[in-house]
Parts: sequence; C-alpha cells; structure tokens
Amino acid sequence: MKAISLMYHDIVTSKEDLSSSGFDSPDANHYKVDSVEFLKHLEKIYSDSKCISTIYSVQNNANTPILLTFDDGGKSAVLEARKVLNKFNAKGHFFITTSMIGKPNFLTEDDIIQLDQEGHIIGSHSHTHPIKISSLKPEEIEKEWKVSVEILQRVLKKNITVASIPGGFFSSEVVEFASKNGIKTLFTSEPKRKFSKLYGCNLIGRYTVLRHTPLYKIEKIYKENTLYLSKQFIFWELKKLLKKYFGPQYAALRRIILK
Repeated sequence: MKAISLMYHDIVTSKEDLSSSGFDSPDANHYKVDSVEFLKHLEKIYSDSKCISTIYSVQNNANTPILLTFDDGGKSAVLEARKVLNKFNAKGHFFITTSMIGKPNFLTEDDIIQLDQEGHIIGSHSHTHPIKISSLKPEEIEKEWKVSVEILQRVLKKNITVASIPGGFFSSEVVEFASKNGIKTLFTSEPKRKFSKLYGCNLIGRYTVLRHTPLYKIEKIYKENTLYLSKQFIFWELKKLLKKYFGPQYAALRRIILK
C-alpha cells in the first residue's frame, strides 16, 4: 500500500500569532502554517479531485490517498485546523504530546474528546516530545510510548493504535517499543509513499509542510511529481548524514538560520 501523507503542525491565523499554539521557539514556529494557506491547500487538493482519507480507509481508494497529519497537540487543532477540515468534511490525524495536555496553547482533554467524537484520528506523539527520542535509553523510549498511550486511552476510553515519531528521529528501538505498547501504525518523517513494516507496525512516511512551503510544492507532492519527490528523498538522506556525523554543529547552524 501507499499514500501521500502531509505532515503539518500548528495552523495559525497569521505570522504574528505563532506563539498562540503549540511549542514556542524558532524551530517550532518554522512549522506553523497560516490558516488561509491551509485552506488554499485543501481547496486545491479537492479541485484536482484528490481524496483525503484516513489510515482506516486507505485500502478503499483506487488512487493514491492523501493523509493529513498534525503533530504536537497544539490548541490550533480545534481552533483552526478543525474549522478548515470541517469545510470539506475531511478528517485529520492529530498526534498528541501528552505531557502538554491542558497547558497554555495546547489541547485540553475535552478538546481531544471533541476531535475524536467528530471522527478525527487521535494518536500519540510521545509523552514529553524528547529532542532526540532515538538516543534515549531503551527503558526511557518505552516510557515515552507507554505513558502517552495510557493517558490517551484513559481520556478516550478506547485503544490507541496510531502514533508519530517526535522530531523524526527514527530507530528500530523506537518502533519496537511503540509496537509493544499497542501502536500498529507509526508515522515517520521520511518522505516516501510506500508503507513498510517493522515489529508488526505499519510505517508510513510523510512530506513536511513548513510555514513558507508554497502551494505549487504541495501540488507537486500530491500529484506525485517523480522528480520533485526524488529530490525530497535525496535531501532527507543528506540531512540524515549531516545529523549523524555533524550532530551538534548541524543543530547549531540550523538554530542560527531559523533565527
């Protein structure tokens, strides 16, 4: 199976409103998309007769389905993203950093229940959103998934089987402990369409949408422009190498650029 998964974070009303939802830092703000632009994304997708689906309906689509995901659990999930999705009767996948539930600019338990009752998919985004989950000790990785899943299951009174990896820091241990704690579908940050499987988990890659990602690039992604998608994959592999061999220097340079 395959799908085009778009990875959003917070949807905000303007660039002056970046601190209104989710984590507030130059790095986090880099991922916050203006609500007017987000509306344009969905208008364009539907005008091209593309189908926005959920992980529970991907097998029912003849064409490559489009999945919309939202990381972190910022308040804009109910204030902005939900409003735009409802205009098209579209459903999103909202991944919650559970240690932030109820804190300023983040979703409350009632917000999460509302999203779930309206048919959106609720999943884990770890408990504390560690900077690099793959570098934690095994018992710490397991705790991140275990605590997060338990909290969401208590809130929604249902099994939680979907998650996304915080920061995109993938490792086999991250997948293994997610699977051990009931996760059957795990979204990564790798830009790829085809599903893979590890430790019983379906792994689904995603294409990142940034604050300044223009509409024509969104179109190239969901229309599966081979050249553009290949460039995205090569760029991702290059970043992995830079992070591996120049981790601290890469992070420092990135912070300077984002500021």
